[in-house]
Amino acid sequence: MSHLQIWNFIFRELSENKNVILYSVVRHTKGSPGKTGFRMAVSENGNQTGSVGGGIMEFELIKNSRVIFQTGKTVNSVENLIHHRGRSVSITDLPVRESGLICSGSQTVTANFISDKDLHTVQKIIKSFNNWKKIYLIIGCGGLKIRTSGKFGNQRYTFRFSGINDWQFIENTGLRDSVLIAGAGHVGIALYNLLSALDLNIILYDDRKGLKVDLNNFSQSKFITKAFSDTGKVALKYNVNFAVIVTTNFNSDKQALMQLLNIDLKYLGLMGTKSKIKKIFMDALKEGADKNLLRKVKAPVGIDISSNTPEEIAVSIAAEIIKTRNLSQ
Repeated sequence: MSHLQIWNFIFRELSENKNVILYSVVRHTKGSPGKTGFRMAVSENGNQTGSVGGGIMEFELIKNSRVIFQTGKTVNSVENLIHHRGRSVSITDLPVRESGLICSGSQTVTANFISDKDLHTVQKIIKSFNNWKKIYLIIGCGGLKIRTSGKFGNQRYTFRFSGINDWQFIENTGLRDSVLIAGAGHVGIALYNLLSALDLNIILYDDRKGLKVDLNNFSQSKFITKAFSDTGKVALKYNVNFAVIVTTNFNSDKQALMQLLNIDLKYLGLMGTKSKIKKIFMDALKEGADKNLLRKVKAPVGIDISSNTPEEIAVSIAAEIIKTRNLSQ
């Protein structure tokens, strides 16, 4: 789920004078269903969004939220949850309790009480997401804060723990992965719709002036209309690290490929038949493309699921991007 969706939910609930408890997974071990960065928000009216791993564990956290709301007390707590019974865990600096799940691993979960006094901070968080501005989003025993600078390291997530009453979980929002979709045709739009539900910055890019595209309001996304000869500049400007080329014709495919080929991307995919891709690669080599870089391009793009429709092709591409992204973390 997009983090922006969660913060929009929190803003709506606070605007209606409903307090919210924000649960965050701040670290995890192998096998845990909840991964670092997962979040779930529970409102005092019973509404909720997001996930910290699912199952009976979430059910118990939601039930615990009702108790907290009924008592009227604020909470900024942290605990370890283990997902197996009768075993030792590698994380021992906090009280440990069984989550109710029987998979494996463990996760550290924080609970923060968010009230109307945090409304202005939540607005700033949403604005930073929408404008792609880097902030340091900090939750801790002192509640919710944001900073625009500081010595917080170069990791997406950092958990600092010195004791039950001295801890911080810091998210560097500037390190979110960014995807550029070159081509806003049927496949490009279908791929955008799929990826927009994930925690990604998305650029939908096309050279056709006057093309109208409806971007949803729960993802961090932009629609840019420029010549494909500018694709590389745009990718560098927005720190793109995943790109897929799904334009409407041969020449624009080749142009976008030449622009993106020399950028240090985690993933570059090109849609097309094998014969079309062979022709594009031959032309690219004649124009000076590096043969070794061309070998790294995922072409034909997507995991083979015998896809036919634009939506099916988009699923295959999204799956390949997700696989590459998760393996690189």
